[in-house]
Amino acid sequence: MRQVQGKCSHFYFYVLDPQSWQRLRKAVADLHRRAELSQSSNERYLDALAAVEHDQTLADPLRSFCQPTEYRGRRVRALQPLSEDDGVLLAAVIRGAFAIHGFRNRDLRPLLFGTDEPSSAEAKRQTSKITRLLRMLRARGILQKIPKTHRYTVTQAGREAIVALQTAKQASTKTLSSIAA
Repeated sequence: MRQVQGKCSHFYFYVLDPQSWQRLRKAVADLHRRAELSQSSNERYLDALAAVEHDQTLADPLRSFCQPTEYRGRRVRALQPLSEDDGVLLAAVIRGAFAIHGFRNRDLRPLLFGTDEPSSAEAKRQTSKITRLLRMLRARGILQKIPKTHRYTVTQAGREAIVALQTAKQASTKTLSSIAA
C-alpha cells in the first residue's frame, strides 16, 4: 500500500518475483488479493497498537538484551537501552509509521542522524552504522527481516520489551516504588 498525503491510494502485489510490482486493478479480478492485503495490513497495524500486558518483570528481557552475543559467527555488542543512542534507536524502530510495512535502513537515517543532506562519504558511514545497529537488534530477536525485501519489522517479543522499557523510562521513581511494594 502506498500513501499519498496521508491517504492510502494504491495497492501493489508481486508477480513471479519481488522485482516486478504490478498495480492491483480496480475490477473484481483482483478483489480477493486486495482483501488479503488489506486484512494482513490491518492485522499488523492492530498488533502494533495493541496494549502490551504481560506478567514478566522488566529484568527478564533486559537480562538477555544487555549481554554481548554472537550473530552469524560475529560478536555483537550489548544493547544499552537506557543510554541516549540506543534509546533513540529503540524509539525509532517502534514508531507506528513502520507498523504496517516495516522499515528500511534509509528510513532510519533521518531519524537517527537528522534530515541534513550528508556528503556521500558521510552517508555511507551513516548507512554502515545503521546496518550494524540493525544486526544488533536482530541478534537479540527484537527485529526480523521481511523475506525477499530490504525491510525489517519488530517482533512481538521486541515490541513488548521496547514498550516496557519506554514505559519504565517515563515513570517516576515514586510510581515504580509504589507498584513494586
